[in-house]
Amino acid sequence: PRDTRTNAAPRPAGPPAPEAMYGVLQAWAGANLSARVQVLLDVSGSMAATVPGTGRSRMALTLEAATQGLGLFKPTTEIGLWLFSTKLDGDKDYKELLPMRSIAQQLAAGGVATLQAVKPKPGGATGLYDSILAAYQNARQSWQLGRINVVVVLTDGRNEDSDSVGLPGLLSELGRLQDPRKPLPVIGIGIGPDIDSSELQQISAATGGESFTTPDPRKISDVFYQALSKLMCQPPACKK
Repeated sequence: PRDTRTNAAPRPAGPPAPEAMYGVLQAWAGANLSARVQVLLDVSGSMAATVPGTGRSRMALTLEAATQGLGLFKPTTEIGLWLFSTKLDGDKDYKELLPMRSIAQQLAAGGVATLQAVKPKPGGATGLYDSILAAYQNARQSWQLGRINVVVVLTDGRNEDSDSVGLPGLLSELGRLQDPRKPLPVIGIGIGPDIDSSELQQISAATGGESFTTPDPRKISDVFYQALSKLMCQPPACKK
């Protein structure tokens, strides 16, 4: 599939090297407001697939990018992590791994080690819709003034839970939960050939967010930094 990453601005002649992007984002993060980030991480069985040419799994590359990403936020930024697949917690497709805490608290409590120990669920499918809706409802209820409130979804596939709310139902419910005075965008990050980039973009767009996808999991760092750039520039830090 072709690369359908979306950019708000025209692309430069060539993408910056990851090191350069890292430096830019560190400087950007230092000047920005603290965020409140609810992360949804796909742990379906396909995340165990080996990425050609790397000898590493999709999960390993994703966790590496996510761990590096933690260093780009202010220590006062709050972050919480949910895992999702299918039936992770009884009939629920999702479960909490790291409760919402500041980056400083997560680091002190061993959050990085907990994150790096995450493993895909063998045979687990992708319960995308129900998980996004539950995470969004949770983030909406705990929305905080003076922070960049955002939901970040990391996935390598499309919804595979036939008993879920469905895409029309999800989009309708996300629309109902919008409050112009309390922006809460979904930032979608999709890697691999199984991503439905249109679906992810529709979900993000329904919340004023954006999605970033690539069929090549080796580009996870590039896509991750693109998404973080978008995340850093949300109201009230940046005007729409």
